[in-house]
Amino acid sequence: MNYQQAKQQAEHARQLSQALSRELQAFPRGPLGLVPDHIKFSAPYQELKARYDTAFAQERHANAYLVKHFKAELQQERRERYAQVHSSSMQTVTETEEPRPSPSPRG
Repeated sequence: MNYQQAKQQAEHARQLSQALSRELQAFPRGPLGLVPDHIKFSAPYQELKARYDTAFAQERHANAYLVKHFKAELQQERRERYAQVHSSSMQTVTETEEPRPSPSPRG
């Protein structure tokens, strides 16, 4: 498996676990934000929770594979993103900033 395939697999696993998480969040919650026991023990909730747990495990596995086998590629992407964000923010700051007068000497 090459880097792009591994990255696509990890992204697919992330999207699946996020979708299942949103479905789990749709279940009613009690005043403390917890799912009540009678809902936790219902068949639809348990089915969905099992699917979510499996999807989350796949996401963890895919991310671990990426980090283990493609560490250099991930670091390079991170450096490029960082450089792109900071170079564009530095351009906007220097273009919009007016020169400041030098401080007057106190004495």
